[in-house]
Amino acid sequence: MVLIDEKVIDVLHHGRAIVSKVELKEKLDNDVKDPNAVFIFKFITHFGGGKSTGFGLIYDSVENAKKYEPKYKLIRWVKAFCCVEYADCIEKAKASAAGLGKKEVKYARRYPYRFAPDQINLAANMVNEPE
Repeated sequence: MVLIDEKVIDVLHHGRAIVSKVELKEKLDNDVKDPNAVFIFKFITHFGGGKSTGFGLIYDSVENAKKYEPKYKLIRWVKAFCCVEYADCIEKAKASAAGLGKKEVKYARRYPYRFAPDQINLAANMVNEPE
């Protein structure tokens, strides 16, 4: 079994700002063996404040969570909760953010005099790099 539970989370927080995801994660961790296998997202604060609603997914293990969660959620998860052992997700995100996109690479190849040589090489390596 991969996904243990899906939850719609309603948070009442009268008299204070929105509750941080770290606090919510700690509250949900009481039911789970591995606290890193909990993902909470899509929190919306209702008009007037005092109530927020969001979703939570609880997996049976971190390996299954890494397998089935989208990459962008894994990157946010690593950044938010400082999971050092899963920092390889962040390194891929930094590499793709540092270079140029696919369209810019084509543009740089067409008009190389408009770009610095290191930008063209960096972008070409990123596009041609196998994953």
